[in-house]
Amino acid sequence: MVIIALGVYMHWHHLYHWADEKLLDPANPEYDKVLAGKSSFLNKNWYMFGTVIFGAVWVYILSKLRSLSLEEDKVGTASFTQHRKMRVYAAIFLPIAGFTSAAMIWQWVMSVDAHWYSTLFAWYSTASWFVSMIALTILILIYLKSQGYMRR
Repeated sequence: MVIIALGVYMHWHHLYHWADEKLLDPANPEYDKVLAGKSSFLNKNWYMFGTVIFGAVWVYILSKLRSLSLEEDKVGTASFTQHRKMRVYAAIFLPIAGFTSAAMIWQWVMSVDAHWYSTLFAWYSTASWFVSMIALTILILIYLKSQGYMRR
């Protein structure tokens, strides 16, 4: 996504037609009122820096949770210190993930056609993520059982 964001920011392509700034000029005969109304959200700066900032937050929390998990593997679970820290990070990340995933879905997918409106698309995508997570969990459990880790 960073490569696409750089392309939008540097005007290397027009995957998103809202990236064409001439459509926002009222003097231009191709002026688009809908794009002008959404220009506070659909612009090259927000696309680039929103992608980078939200992605950095996701990567930071992912790496923090992974390091706590690896530390717990080394130390053991007697004191539950790492477990409590992981719960705190997970609780902090839950509302962040809820907002940023919807914002990124609107930005990355729905803005391909900026004239299209959908109030339920973010909910639909979130439900799809949930189903994918359940399917991945089942596949991991099947693999672990085949390796002898899950006896029952």
